[in-house]
Amino acid sequence: MAADVQGAAAELAKKKPGSPGDYFHIAELAAKLGLSEWAMSYIVSLGLTWAIMLAGVIACLPIRVLTEAARGSGAAGAPDPASAQPMLQALWELLSRDWVGVTASPAFPGLFSLGFYFVACLPTAVLDMCDFQFSRKYKIQPKAMPTWKDLRECLVHQLLNLICMALPGIVFQLLVQGPWPYYGPHLCVFDCTGSELFPKAAPLVLELVMHLVLSLFVFDFSYGFWHMLHHKSQPLYRHIHSLHHNYFMPFSFVSQYVTLGELIPVSLFSFSVIIAMGAHPLTQWIWLAMTIQLSVEAHSGYDVPAMIGHWAFGGSWLLGLAGPISHDRHHQKPRTNFFPFLSWGDKFFG
Repeated sequence: MAADVQGAAAELAKKKPGSPGDYFHIAELAAKLGLSEWAMSYIVSLGLTWAIMLAGVIACLPIRVLTEAARGSGAAGAPDPASAQPMLQALWELLSRDWVGVTASPAFPGLFSLGFYFVACLPTAVLDMCDFQFSRKYKIQPKAMPTWKDLRECLVHQLLNLICMALPGIVFQLLVQGPWPYYGPHLCVFDCTGSELFPKAAPLVLELVMHLVLSLFVFDFSYGFWHMLHHKSQPLYRHIHSLHHNYFMPFSFVSQYVTLGELIPVSLFSFSVIIAMGAHPLTQWIWLAMTIQLSVEAHSGYDVPAMIGHWAFGGSWLLGLAGPISHDRHHQKPRTNFFPFLSWGDKFFG
């Protein structure tokens, strides 16, 4: 059975505007302003995105103040090399000095994210396409497997998103060498290079872990709340989020099978949170890799004990990580499990 069978989510997308689910009154506003429901939905979604992102940034500011205070004697708020953990310091020197020709570009976080995403998707995509007997026991919904058609459709859509959004931004950053995508003592917009702007020291282990954990909480709440609103509002769901629910039995490349109206907010939430906390560039790279990996695992269709969604930072016991099954169930029953990685948001909102 192909993985692109329409589920209950498609039925929600077909409901008429102006129904009780339109509590942002999008259809009414569109009629008054002479706009299409599609355009009004994007305007409302954009407003929600900026409001949620601003709230997340404000929540991160006290953490940044504490970070700068804890760094103490480091010049210009930078970590003190003498206090850095030796292994982290060795890794940071490798990345910021030996590989500076690669990492120093302001475009590096975007390029790194793209490359890591496709690498992270490959293992379970291979399991799906080869359909090994040993991997079937880890399949959450073993009765349906994605087809080559499903894979091709996702990849073509993501290529179009890449051409429309990511590629222009990366090309711009490569041409002007800016703006600098990390928190630092100086704002740099043009001709920014890591050889001059990178801190000399690696982050402290405690700082690195604190920033990753707190960023995960803020990001999960930010995107989870945005996601929940785009399910509860029928126009927002129909025009912005329903595409993602074409697949009720997800596989890894469904992670970014979304409209630009959803991909942009996810990217903004992800980057703004870690920068607002004043995180070290190394922490930011680990953060990008971690969130991409968690997202791919959540959509992989597999529940393997070794996945980081089970054990990172204490897994479900300490941090409340929900694991891959939680989001897989969201694709089966779209009115449940709105928060992407952690279980706290869904418990709080019932």
